[in-house]
Formats: sequence, structure tokens, C-alpha cells
Amino acid sequence: MRIRKIQLLVLAGAFAALCVYAATLAQREYTAFRAGTAWGVTEFQGLSSSKLAASHASNQDWLDGCLRAVTSIKGRLLYGESRVQLLENCTRVAGEITDASRSNAYAWYFQAYMALQNEADSDFNAALVKSYQYGPTEQWIAELRVPLAERGLASLNPQAQEGHQNDLGLLVQSRRGIGSIARRYVRDPGFRTRLTDVVETLPQPAQQQFLRALKVEVARFQNGGQ
Repeated sequence: MRIRKIQLLVLAGAFAALCVYAATLAQREYTAFRAGTAWGVTEFQGLSSSKLAASHASNQDWLDGCLRAVTSIKGRLLYGESRVQLLENCTRVAGEITDASRSNAYAWYFQAYMALQNEADSDFNAALVKSYQYGPTEQWIAELRVPLAERGLASLNPQAQEGHQNDLGLLVQSRRGIGSIARRYVRDPGFRTRLTDVVETLPQPAQQQFLRALKVEVARFQNGGQ
């Protein structure tokens, strides 16, 4: 009888611990969801501990929220300690995610973005190369990386330059990315030579597809389109 009571107590204790653990995970998932969908600059500035959840979706929410905050008008207009606090907190979030999930290409992209903000060329290249390594064919991340690499073009090391070229080739051949690449080609004269070098290495059908998209963008640009 005594052994039976001990077993019941052990089971009850284990159940209670599991309940607490489940509640903690649920709270962290909810916090990540709120960060990704509703938090603004103020919330990320005051973030003392991110307490990341275990799921890939929650990590995505944290990164989405941070990216939205630092690129928002309010976030960009911050200066001094206020801006530093926002950047430091979001850099910490991205670092915790890559520490827990080394293959998260989106988190590495965000680290590269933050490093460029801080004019940390070495960190910028290292994080960008990691993003290329872990997400070489993820078009939606390539769409983010291309303008980032273009902004930091003068700082790119050979590995990052190669990754940037691969992203350009990927987007030129994709339905999703070809429009944005064609628009940049029309609006950015300095971009044209770099892209032409990439397009010339592609199969003929891909080159023709790009030329068709380019004609559409040229006509739109000439008609005053955005």
C-alpha cells in the first residue's frame, strides 16, 4: 500500500511538471506569435529576454517582428541610445535562433542585415555566407538577400559575391523573383552590368523569359509606373 502511494505521488508530480512545461511552451509560442504579428518598436526596445520557443514557426514570428520593427519608419527615425537598444535586442534574438538552429537561413539573413546597419563588414559577410549556405534555393529569402547584398556591395567578400550571383540567377529564372529583378534592372543603372553577366550564363529559354519581363517593366517605367 505504501509503495502504491509513492507511485501515485511520483506520477502526480510528473504530471504536474509536464503541465507546467506545456504551459510554459504555450506561453512562449503565444509571445512569439504576438511579436510577429502585433509588436512594434516599443515592445522590442523593452525586450529583456526573448525566451524563444522550440518551433520553427515561432522563430519565424520573432524574426518577422524584429524585421518589421527595425525597418519601420518609427524604427528608422530612432537615434542614439533608443536606436542602439532596438538593434541590440533584435540582434540578440537572431543570435539565439542561430545558436539553437544553425541551418535557419532567414535568421542568418537577419544577422547580416543587422551587421550592415552596424557597419560590421566581417560579421555582415559571415552571416550572409551562412544564409547562402543554408538557403541556396529559397526564393523568398533570395528576394530579401539581393537588395541587402546590393546595399552592402562594396563590402562583399568573394564568397558573398558568389552567393549574390547565385541569388540573381535563381530569381531571374523564377516566376516569383523575375519581376523584382527586372524592375531593379530598369531603375538602377549600376545593377545592369552585374545582372547582364549573370543572365548571359543562363540557358536560352531563361534569357528570353527575362527579356520578356524586362520589356514589360520598361514599358511600365516609360508610362510613369511604379
